Amino acid sequence: MPLVRVRGPDGAWVASASVEIVALGMLQDRGYSDANGWFAVKQALFEPAVVVARKGDLAGRAVAEPPGAGDMTTPVVVELQGCGAIRGVVVDGAGNGPISSASVCAVPSGTRPRSLSRASRAAIAVEAQADELGRFELRGLRPDTEYRLHAVVRGHLGEPQGVLAVASSADEPIDSVPLTTIEVFPVCGALVQFIDAASGRVLPDSFSQSARLSLEGQPGELLPLEGLALDELELPESVASGNQAEGLRAFLFSMRDADHPREPLILSVEAPDFLPARANLVLSPLSPSMEVVPVSLQSAVGAMHPITLRIQGFPKDPPAPLPSPCQVHLDLEGRGTRSLYVALDEANEVHLMLPQGTHRVRFEAGGGAVVLPSRESGGWKSFAVAEPCSVELLWPPNLQGVVLDVRDADGIPEYGALGLLWTTAAGDGRKDVDHASRILQSAVLSNAPYWLPGLAAGRYEFWLDQRMSGPGYRIEIPEAGTVRVKLVRPRPTAR
Repeated sequence: MPLVRVRGPDGAWVASASVEIVALGMLQDRGYSDANGWFAVKQALFEPAVVVARKGDLAGRAVAEPPGAGDMTTPVVVELQGCGAIRGVVVDGAGNGPISSASVCAVPSGTRPRSLSRASRAAIAVEAQADELGRFELRGLRPDTEYRLHAVVRGHLGEPQGVLAVASSADEPIDSVPLTTIEVFPVCGALVQFIDAASGRVLPDSFSQSARLSLEGQPGELLPLEGLALDELELPESVASGNQAEGLRAFLFSMRDADHPREPLILSVEAPDFLPARANLVLSPLSPSMEVVPVSLQSAVGAMHPITLRIQGFPKDPPAPLPSPCQVHLDLEGRGTRSLYVALDEANEVHLMLPQGTHRVRFEAGGGAVVLPSRESGGWKSFAVAEPCSVELLWPPNLQGVVLDVRDADGIPEYGALGLLWTTAAGDGRKDVDHASRILQSAVLSNAPYWLPGLAAGRYEFWLDQRMSGPGYRIEIPEAGTVRVKLVRPRPTAR
């Protein structure tokens, strides 16, 4: 099993240091070093893992780089060093002064975690609890580094983009660190499920992709369902990622005063295959006890049937989740074509509700790099709907592709959302490339390592986050298999 050892600034091995192991953006193991500084990881590692150790005001990070077999016998030594800190106070943005017992987390400003939920931020966040006067101290931060601060407490959330603050220098006394103020605001809203009135079935998450939803007289800023809001509602990330068979839609509003509206909101729904509908939504404070409001919809095209689009032959142990979004294109008999942005669920399925008829479907992943059925077979599969059924699409075996192992300037794997653009590259230098004639595609990658399947053999040019910004990265895709490439990104500078 992998071994970790923690060493202090004086060169001595450190006992009772807290140790966390994060791989694939998720917390894998945690505990404390023994009397001689040793910590044994309970499982083999098959991907680079971040090892974080802390004791008092000291902290350190290292990377466990497993060999191909996944067993690691050479110990990873984590060197503890002095850290920076941020301190501040959480206040009620509605004007009621400091607010007690808020949970505060700090995320490096240069990273973009997938959703900021507990699972996504495990690799990169430092967290603290505010006291009864709203005061907090975040320690163990990288000195002189900019962070985004987020806070949540009893149905109150801070601004979605967070508050920027720079950690102190390692030798700066905590009492001299200036205070950062985080405002949190009351959040209220409603959770909605759409129901097919004839069958009583809950419409899947994909329904919302084709529906036009509008609100009359919304009372505040509409917030996305992600991150700390998911935590407060005690909902899994899958609700936000759009891969659930029973769709759940949240309408959450950040309020600038303490009173949430007593009058219901009017939700208007216009969707293909259904008659227009209006529903009253009674808003309640953000909490796990929020009731789900059913909104019943009448079909305009006869009986609707649940359809499971199943991807057969998808790799049992893929290098990473598929790039998002995936797309489902539907050519419905007598009703034209439509496209939906979707995500595969844990069983590699997409859930739809469709009317009776003979329809066609096409599935695309990786910004169009993978098309099911293949373009060679016309790119469409026909299927008949008369009752609930499954439609199977075969994932191509042995796809070429690339796995991007993206590291920061210190060699630490980056976790979170990453914008990727790629194009075929001609010639050996940028001067030989005709920008106007190149095919450019893009994808959003959600967690390290970043996997892009389905690229034909050849030379490609990649950009991360910004289109055509900087020299990019040249990568050669082999005739068979998937190549793994390590990319080191420059250190972001504090503003």
